Amino acid sequence: MNKKLAIIAAISCLFIIGGVFMASAKDDGDDDNGIGHKIEKAVESVEKHLNRLLEVKDKVSDHDLKEGRSGTSVLINPAGQARITHGEIVSIASSGATFTVKLWGKEWLVMTNSDTKFVGAGKEVSFGSLAVGHKVDVSGSMMTESGHEGHIMSRLVRDRSLVSEANTARIEELKKKIQELMDRLNKLLQSVGATSTSP
Repeated sequence: MNKKLAIIAAISCLFIIGGVFMASAKDDGDDDNGIGHKIEKAVESVEKHLNRLLEVKDKVSDHDLKEGRSGTSVLINPAGQARITHGEIVSIASSGATFTVKLWGKEWLVMTNSDTKFVGAGKEVSFGSLAVGHKVDVSGSMMTESGHEGHIMSRLVRDRSLVSEANTARIEELKKKIQELMDRLNKLLQSVGATSTSP
């Protein structure tokens, strides 16, 4: 999940938690202090998760790369292991075995083989799902063979654009649920004489 979707989900959780606590408080007869304490704890939890999402890391784990939680970067360690995160595909070879990724004004030739794994939209996909303009993450190793110096042999290619397309419908669904919960929350607030709120 990318940061924008994660932030939307966290904010959604805040509204959901608030609605649930208001409803349970009405049902359970909690006093105002109990409701406030529960909501405060929920807000602290959401804030903690948001801070974790937004922190800058100087290391990118394979898990972060696979889950799309890494920022725009090019990392090459002393052993020649390479990671490109959030690069843009600028060309794809007609042979279907290589593509070029551009990041920070530099183009990187990425090679693939039968061991390369392609993922996108939360599932395994094929090389054919890649397209010019797609944002991708690449994990692999720098090549030193004659004629391939500076190229990357990929182990994992994650197509972020496929994730974005797949999540568009989910985001709309979440927005609808948030509006429904806000409507319920406002009805509850009105029933106890409180001021209604808006997202």
